Amino acid sequence: LMHTCVALDPNFVDAYLLGSWHLAYNVPAKMLDTPDPLKVYSKKYKKRIGQKEAFYYSATDFLKDGIRKNPRDYRLYFDLGYAIYENKLDDHPNAILYLDEARRHRHEKWVPRMLFRSLMLNKQYEEAIEGWAEYLIDFPNHDKGIRFTKINQAYLHDAIAEEAVECKKLALNAQKEFLAQAQADQAQKAAEFAQKMTALAKTESEQAILIW
Repeated sequence: LMHTCVALDPNFVDAYLLGSWHLAYNVPAKMLDTPDPLKVYSKKYKKRIGQKEAFYYSATDFLKDGIRKNPRDYRLYFDLGYAIYENKLDDHPNAILYLDEARRHRHEKWVPRMLFRSLMLNKQYEEAIEGWAEYLIDFPNHDKGIRFTKINQAYLHDAIAEEAVECKKLALNAQKEFLAQAQADQAQKAAEFAQKMTALAKTESEQAILIW
């Protein structure tokens, strides 16, 4: 029915928004998530999906068709990025891609906030902090902006600390490998020296026997 609506009027953006909502939310609402062993690889989407997940991807197709025909309407990018990729498919990179595009068109003030949320979920804390900093210039008293800036800063510090710990582990492992290699080299040299001394002693013994 929704495909028929947009076929008759390709600029009927509300039909795209409503149709994708039905496909991603209402139709599969009572369906169980497909267990991984029962998912089938889709060449089109390059992922293993089940019947429920297929509806989510149908919704992305429907919205992308709307974007092709209405490339300046931020709502299509927003719903694709936030309502489908972020909330249903847990696909942060694609959510960021379309939410960022939504921000490039005339949009409501809450659109960037959802982009910063996806950046945080994708562990792009520095980008999220930069985004909130720009947002707070226009909305300086936005309490969530101030709060989420602090949250992202905390996550960033944790990530830096974790990276430092990991680097320390790698350095210690490298040091252990270096010491082990040095010890192995030393042992090899000692063995070679012992072999030479044994050969020398054998030669001297043979010469002493001949002289005797």
